[in-house]
Amino acid sequence: MLVIVLAAFLLAWIMQGGLSKKRRRAPGFWKKLFVRQLILLPVYAFVVLPGILGFLGSKVVGTRSDERAYLGPVFDENGTWICQDRQSLENGTPKTPESVDAIAKRVVHFTNTEGRKLRAFFVPCRDDKPTAVVVLVHGLFRNAMEVEPIAAMFRNLDSDVLLIELSNHGGSEHHAFTFGYKEQDDVLAAVEYLRGRPGGIRAPLILFGVSMGGVAAALAAPKIKELRGLVLEAPMTNMLETAHRQLKRAVGLPGFFTSIVLWHLELWSDFDMGDIRPIDVFKSLPETLPSLFVGAGDDYRVPPDVVRECFAALPAPEPRKVLWIEEGSKHGQVSNDKPEVYREHLRALLQRVTLSK
Repeated sequence: MLVIVLAAFLLAWIMQGGLSKKRRRAPGFWKKLFVRQLILLPVYAFVVLPGILGFLGSKVVGTRSDERAYLGPVFDENGTWICQDRQSLENGTPKTPESVDAIAKRVVHFTNTEGRKLRAFFVPCRDDKPTAVVVLVHGLFRNAMEVEPIAAMFRNLDSDVLLIELSNHGGSEHHAFTFGYKEQDDVLAAVEYLRGRPGGIRAPLILFGVSMGGVAAALAAPKIKELRGLVLEAPMTNMLETAHRQLKRAVGLPGFFTSIVLWHLELWSDFDMGDIRPIDVFKSLPETLPSLFVGAGDDYRVPPDVVRECFAALPAPEPRKVLWIEEGSKHGQVSNDKPEVYREHLRALLQRVTLSK
């Protein structure tokens, strides 16, 4: 806000001659300028500043800078997945005996219905006889590296895995950001890519999504006829409530100002945040669909009560649907904190998927 006011003063000063000694300012110039700026303060506060923030939210969202060097999965000499993270990226991509061609072969590209080119990484199971095919979707400001630990678990459980990067993230093209609303098309494009591979989708299809990736996966789920399983970490009831909660906690913005900023973002991105209601999707999913919902006890972005509400909305009976809240974990960190427990939950899910075929 202060920057906007100072910019207005600077512009007026330049228009009045700036440092030039040849132009004389009109009497009372600075007083009039100061009064005008006071009058315009509400416009700056409730139109200009929210408009700028909304524009940035719509157009500048992307993978955080320390993860942009990620080039995809790598494996050691025994074929074991070397999971990367932000710390390991500081030293570059891990050195492996794999050839450049082998690493590049895992990189795939496809386009969504709006023509945006998306990057993903396809890793087949070890014996070419998959128990399942899993599409994994990362969260906001991240890329496919975030879901590597889960993908490695699924692969060790004999599944093919496809790690996709949503629009604006990783190696995918940019588009106006919509909190998962239009990004669901990226998930559908990934499934279409799998359909077009030799042999098509040759095992039960499972969707995995974390945080905002879970929103995109949830919105896409009813449109995927092959869907046989759903795993969501930090699932959300509706995006409007989540956005208000996160902006209030992270930035300290009051509710009315947050509403104005979000309205501008919706305007720039051409969508209605009120339409992003995964909980309505959960209510509509088949009673036969096996699922696993994961929450973190110390998650302010998606508190455990929100995860429980999402889980309760699923029509499937227990134990076809399973809820796991890991106390003490933070947002998106459950797989890092309890990898063995996570793996066993995924193993149990695959068994339920196999039984429900």
